[in-house]
Amino acid sequence: MGSKDLGLVPALVGMISSDSRDARENALGTFWNLSFADENGVYMGSKYVGLLPALVAVISSDSGEARVIALGTLWILCLYHENIEYLVSCSGMPVVLDAFQSSPRGSVSFQKSLAVLMVSGRNISAARAIVVAGGVEVISPLLDIGGVDGIKAAIILSF
Repeated sequence: MGSKDLGLVPALVGMISSDSRDARENALGTFWNLSFADENGVYMGSKYVGLLPALVAVISSDSGEARVIALGTLWILCLYHENIEYLVSCSGMPVVLDAFQSSPRGSVSFQKSLAVLMVSGRNISAARAIVVAGGVEVISPLLDIGGVDGIKAAIILSF
C-alpha cells in the first residue's frame, strides 16, 4: 500500500470511530481483508497509519461484531514483530486481556483475543505487559480445563 493508498487508509481509520455502526464495521472489514496481504501488514500497523490505537479503542468499547472484526485484524497484524511493539506502546495488551476475560468461553471474541495473546506473547515486551495486566491469573485457569484452549494457555504462559 504505502504511498499508493492515496489517503484511503487514513480515511478508513477515521471511519472506525464513526457513529454509524455500518460505516465502522465496513471500515473494520476492509482492514481485516487487507491485513492478509503480507505487503500490508507492517504498513497498516505503523504509527503513521494509526490503525492499532483505533482497533484498541473498538475492542475496549464495543462488545459486538465490531469487536470481533477488530480482534481478528489485530491478530493478523500481530504476526509482525513491529506491530506487537507498537501495540504494547498503545497499552493494547490490557485491553485484549480484558476482551478475553469478558468474552464467553468458546465465543469468537474469546478465541480471537486468545489468538492475539498467543501471537503477541512471543514478544518479551508483550509478555511483560500481559503479566503486569494480570494475565497469569486470567489465563492459567484454562490449564485446568485442558483441550485446545489449555494448550494455547500453556503456550502463552511459557513465554
